[in-house]
Amino acid sequence: MPELPEVEQFRSLLAPLISNEHVLTLERHSLEKAPPRKFLSDEDIADIHLSKLVVSEVLRKGKLICMVLSSKNAPRKKKKYLLVHMGMTGRISNASRIPKLMELAETTEYPPPHTYLKFIAGPYDACFSDPRKFGSVLLKDSMDDDFDVLAPDAWTEIVTKTKPGEMLVDPTTIAKLSEQKLGIKALLLDQNRAVSGVGNYLADEILYQLEMHPDQKYLTSQQAETVLRKLFDILNVAIDCYAKEEDFPKEWLFHYRWGKGKKEGPKDCHGRTITFLTSGGRTSAIVPSIQKLKAQKTTSMNSGTQVITKNPTTSTTSKTKTEVESTTKIRVPQRPIARKRKAGGSSSTNPSDEQHKKGSRRSPRLAS
Repeated sequence: MPELPEVEQFRSLLAPLISNEHVLTLERHSLEKAPPRKFLSDEDIADIHLSKLVVSEVLRKGKLICMVLSSKNAPRKKKKYLLVHMGMTGRISNASRIPKLMELAETTEYPPPHTYLKFIAGPYDACFSDPRKFGSVLLKDSMDDDFDVLAPDAWTEIVTKTKPGEMLVDPTTIAKLSEQKLGIKALLLDQNRAVSGVGNYLADEILYQLEMHPDQKYLTSQQAETVLRKLFDILNVAIDCYAKEEDFPKEWLFHYRWGKGKKEGPKDCHGRTITFLTSGGRTSAIVPSIQKLKAQKTTSMNSGTQVITKNPTTSTTSKTKTEVESTTKIRVPQRPIARKRKAGGSSSTNPSDEQHKKGSRRSPRLAS
């Protein structure tokens, strides 16, 4: 699945369509095949053409691209928005560049196979292709509903460069990754929680380079900040590599993670064994010799008690003070069984005898 670096590359390939002069034209391709389920209707395309819209901006947040369309003749008129999502195998290409994807065979044909839409603005064009058809291209009157639900963009909204060599990490995002019961990979993959744009290979790369287990819970604020700084660094390198059409650095796990199921298990650049497990609902590549799950402590905000997460190889589970109390059995002492008086037994009329009998079951009560 294309992740933030790939989608940023796609955004850059759509950017030449921005123009105040050239009206946007859309062409349907592969008409003999059904397009992706979430796709422009013929009425949508006709509406764009009749409105004589130009592309005024091409935005991206996380893995979602938004083409902002304005009226050429009435710039202040209400805008429309083309929202483009790549799904599993979607990509944007143009005549000079067809991006490579691990999931797709390399091709020099343009438009590439499985192209369903072509964008044209004057001398520039680009196309959307999607072999597995999980992507989408939709026309909307607002982008807010789609953009606002996403967490801050992992590349543009989390880290701010204050001075040369100095970076400020957003404290709100740090808090969203700290002291959490969920494993760190699950938190990174949730596009609506802390950051948007991180997918499976990016999350694995971050944690591999930090030597952190994907199921690590209860990160400290310092650990969370370290994760975000590493994420920002990796995104910078990946986006720069795509811009220069270069491969990722050879020491990255990315190059060695694709050997699952082979007879000889994959190894990283240092010869260390790579294994696979499920974390955050996704298959995760890790190097067990350096990515170990560690015990972490946190402070519960509700009860002020410490919770300890044990290594999953042990049988101990973490419980709060309230949980422990709710499962603890309290022994209540049994009341003594009253003895029945035998029938026909003698009864004493002496008050002192009665007083002695009253205390005889526990300890004798002394008469005054």
